[in-house]
Amino acid sequence: MKIYKDIITGDEMFSDSYKMKLVDEVLYEVTGRLVQRKVGDVNIEGFNPSAEEENEGTDEAVESGVDVVLNHRLCETYAFGDKKGYTAYLKDYMKKLVAKLEERAPDQVETFKTNMNKVMKELLGRFKDLQFFTGESMDCDGMVALLEYRDIEGQSTPVLMFFKHGLEEEKFWALRPLFPFRSPTISLYVYECLNLGKPYTMYSASNPNFQSRKTTPYFLQEILDLIES
Repeated sequence: MKIYKDIITGDEMFSDSYKMKLVDEVLYEVTGRLVQRKVGDVNIEGFNPSAEEENEGTDEAVESGVDVVLNHRLCETYAFGDKKGYTAYLKDYMKKLVAKLEERAPDQVETFKTNMNKVMKELLGRFKDLQFFTGESMDCDGMVALLEYRDIEGQSTPVLMFFKHGLEEEKFWALRPLFPFRSPTISLYVYECLNLGKPYTMYSASNPNFQSRKTTPYFLQEILDLIES
């Protein structure tokens, strides 16, 4: 799986586990969905807890919202009271991205400028329909993502928008429970390590000596210990 982070703040913005498309080579559109869940849960397709775990405890507080926003701890901001304020932000932010591009990929600068002008005009035309979200740090000097609801197959669907050149990709190792096994003396959970969504190895968090034929990287033990605690 890939995580997309803000190159200015380092905040996690979204992952490639959602339906996404690239518009005009400069804007990612990420389709989310409205969910309701226990506070603190992170529900990403392919990484959900077992049915037994989902049924444990019914008194926990619940939260509802767009899955992308909840999973990646995005924060809604009301910093832009009008189109003029948002336009000023966009111009300043684009200057920062051009400076980054001139350092990292100077051959993309002209394409970025041309396509971003087109995208900016379209976004400003829909300003009243947009919601704005920062990363977890709530730093408006970085990327401010956009959200609008669109009619998709007869349903009002949240679509988030992120500027491609304001992001950096990071590969992410994730773990999910395969099944619970209980005995009178131990509670053993076997985990599957996923690399870009494909099974890599099976490992026991409570028994470091148990693993499949493939070798688990040593640093995963720390992650497994955190999960068990």
